[in-house]
Amino acid sequence: MSPEQGAETSVKLALLDELRHAGPVFMLGYCYGGSIAWASAGRLNGLSAAVCYYGGKLPTLASETPLCPTLVHLGRDDSEIPMRSTRDALEQHSAVEVLTYPAGHGFNSDRRADFDQQCSDLAFRETLRLLEKQGIQRPPARGE
Repeated sequence: MSPEQGAETSVKLALLDELRHAGPVFMLGYCYGGSIAWASAGRLNGLSAAVCYYGGKLPTLASETPLCPTLVHLGRDDSEIPMRSTRDALEQHSAVEVLTYPAGHGFNSDRRADFDQQCSDLAFRETLRLLEKQGIQRPPARGE
């Protein structure tokens, strides 16, 4: 590890420690952010949970083993990420919950053509289930 990488890691860990004083900390990301959430789950000890929506870089991060409960949401018809290699990579991690929906990439974003309300609602409920199971207080429902 270079001095710069060591300093960056120290800053991330200090931030995580500071956030944990307020309660459980989780990471959630979409697309590239889903890949960041996966990498964080494997590199940052102290996260309470991670949720990855259609992370396109998951195959290249397969060697990262999550250190916290992790949930991955995928669209079965997603043509924007390498679905076969993504599924193959995730099979290496039996403790990770992977849910696949009959939808495309971005099914959770109402600004995209692939938006699917039913899949979005189900993924949201499953995300809340994981977070509540990890002691994270339920956020307000959509529209509250």
